[in-house]
Amino acid sequence: MTRSVVVVGSVVVDEIFTLRGEHYVSFGGITYTLVALAKLLPRYQILPITYIGERKKEKFIDFLSKFQNINLEGIKISKSSNTNTLMYVDTGSRIERFKKSTPGLSFMDVYPFLDNADAVYVNYIKDDDFSVQDLRSLSSFLRKGVIYIDIHSLVRKVDKNGLFLPRYFQGWQSIVQYADFVQLNEEEAHFFTGFEFETIDDLKNLVAMILMSGPRGVSVTLGERGVLAGERDKGKVRTEGIPAEKVDARDPTGCGDVYGAAVLKEILDGEDFINAARYGVKVASIKAQMPLEEFVTYPIN
Repeated sequence: MTRSVVVVGSVVVDEIFTLRGEHYVSFGGITYTLVALAKLLPRYQILPITYIGERKKEKFIDFLSKFQNINLEGIKISKSSNTNTLMYVDTGSRIERFKKSTPGLSFMDVYPFLDNADAVYVNYIKDDDFSVQDLRSLSSFLRKGVIYIDIHSLVRKVDKNGLFLPRYFQGWQSIVQYADFVQLNEEEAHFFTGFEFETIDDLKNLVAMILMSGPRGVSVTLGERGVLAGERDKGKVRTEGIPAEKVDARDPTGCGDVYGAAVLKEILDGEDFINAARYGVKVASIKAQMPLEEFVTYPIN
């Protein structure tokens, strides 16, 4: 029986201006998750559930066809593609202009692919990628696999000029109760939970609070400072700060998505969450040094 990972979320056509003055257009959104999973889990079938615009369909399919283990059956066609312009100010911040063009996704889009799924990775590139009701249905019907959620755009809204603005999420427990593993960055942690934190101990308390609401593992990514990872086992919570690797960052786009894919890979291999987070930091540092097109061919293992 073929093992599989289902990836739910949106594809974006990114126009990127890097810190080195480079300018190029690349597929983004869940594309980073798909590429990393396909490279790290060659014995698994990777199943994207997503939309791509009609004009970009052929190019996107051709790009994913570099990986024999990506199954294209769950890709749907829309009139146009989501687009995003990213201009980096430094390795930890960027200006984005986003245009949402694809519909949201639902449990019924995912259901046909759940029978053999070892994991479902829900990456909220858009805030309407998957509703709470759809998560509940997913949790009920996923027989053996784990659910990994990247909070991401659940705490962002797009203004009339296409700029992302942060927003508070109401009822965060309704999301995390259906997740085995949760990933969010420092800003997202605040706007997702409403929790105020000033010190690393405050952040550890936040991680513990999320863990006691359901998940087995939580990552708070901290950019150049690394990751704070926490896991819950038999009612006990353990947290650990994992420093970032010192690299010359060329293009940080997608590093969080690559981190999550690497963490999930280690979890599926039977590793505990803290060690999985260490591996995630390592792989994300590799991605930071190159655009997606170079990362596709770079030998990770």
